[in-house]
Amino acid sequence: MIPYELNEDQKMFQDTIRRMVKEKLAPKAQKVDESSEFPWDSFELFREYGLPGINIPEELGGVGADCLTCAIVLEEIGKTCNTSALVLGSCFISNLILLHAGNEDQKTRFLSRIAEGESISAISLIEPGMPFNINEISVTATSTDDGYLLNGKTAVISNADVADFIIILARKENSSDPKDVYAFVVEKEGSKYLCGKKGELLGEGSRQACEVAFSDCKVPNENRLNPEGGAYQKVIQVLEENNYITAARALGLSQGALEHALDYAKTRVQFGKAIIKFQGIQFMIAEMAVKIESVRQMLYKACTEISKGSREAIRLGAMVKSLASDVAMDVAVNAIQVFGGYGVTTEYPVARYYRNAKPISFVEGSKDVHKNVIAREVYGG
Repeated sequence: MIPYELNEDQKMFQDTIRRMVKEKLAPKAQKVDESSEFPWDSFELFREYGLPGINIPEELGGVGADCLTCAIVLEEIGKTCNTSALVLGSCFISNLILLHAGNEDQKTRFLSRIAEGESISAISLIEPGMPFNINEISVTATSTDDGYLLNGKTAVISNADVADFIIILARKENSSDPKDVYAFVVEKEGSKYLCGKKGELLGEGSRQACEVAFSDCKVPNENRLNPEGGAYQKVIQVLEENNYITAARALGLSQGALEHALDYAKTRVQFGKAIIKFQGIQFMIAEMAVKIESVRQMLYKACTEISKGSREAIRLGAMVKSLASDVAMDVAVNAIQVFGGYGVTTEYPVARYYRNAKPISFVEGSKDVHKNVIAREVYGG
């Protein structure tokens, strides 16, 4: 495999984010994980560094960072606080959907606000257990003279209670035609929707999934994305091309778990010597390091192909997301093994890494969804 390396600007940016995480984010990571509230302190820190809008073009107030730079950010944050990385990753996905499905007016209205740190977005694209099945989209859209009325309930809008607007898929009633699936930006101000009960996610405690109910919620025509049709395909395309976002977060979690395990193994003494001196521990550390580097190289390659606009980006994105989620779980389990009985206590952070690893395999599509994508891209179906 050709090694994919960072350029000097990316290395400098990585160092900046690494210092930010160490000095300002790490001391609060445990508290963020234990809380059931949105991590406002983390988000304010991200605003301070201009991170929510780094993948927004400069002309809209962002930085115009490429995929690899965004991946670096998520990896560094994910090493210490995966909940915070998850919130930032959601911002990146919202930005991309607006960039690819929005018209110039919509980009200016919504992306500029995100880039300035004035707005938070939320996304509702799939329902629990729904592998992009149109018939499972529970919100319907009825056309009116000046817009649409949304009705129905969705269970998986994360951060909906703090968002200034929600990007949501809705379908024409009694239709399963992809052309009858619409994408809307629903603004909180003046809209008729209610955030209901919350269900805490396994791990990632502060990013809660809110049940949101729409009752004749009026959305103006100018808030429908991609009005010429094809919104469903556009959203799926964005998700398939940008699986690197979740993979980068998983990579960060894996690297963080390894570093904690290694530090502990160097200081934990058994039978008169540090446990890192035992071959069994060394083999475990070695296996974790090999898996992590495999993910990193595939991730960097995927990001490079995305930036080139290559068709390979979809295949590699699905591959690296699938691989990264598996590796995150494997490394988290092995890190706990290194800690022994202490690994399942709250005294050490590896239990947190384990809890946060499992949900990654379901975010932005299950493993089976990605297998379908990989198979399709490999055999050309």
